[in-house]
Amino acid sequence: MKKIKTLELKGGKDIAVTASSNRWTLNTRDLIQGLLMAIITPVIVVIQQSLDLGILTFDVKAIGMAAIAGALAYMLRKLPQSGKILIEKSAVQVK
Repeated sequence: MKKIKTLELKGGKDIAVTASSNRWTLNTRDLIQGLLMAIITPVIVVIQQSLDLGILTFDVKAIGMAAIAGALAYMLRKLPQSGKILIEKSAVQVK
């Protein structure tokens, strides 16, 4: 996490403010979740096609397109989201 700044409170206590990620960046968790979407989406497509046709089918082209579309849709949705701002309360002593 990237430390943004430290705020000083009365009494000499500090609060550390950090950002989980920057805007327009993807972290490792986003990439893992995108990979998971690339696995789950084709499974749903295979189930849907099999239910429509009445038999279990594996159309490799449709599975590949669904995997790419699922991963890209997830990544494009996550990319423009702004990073989360976290305030570390461990630096503050609460009485």
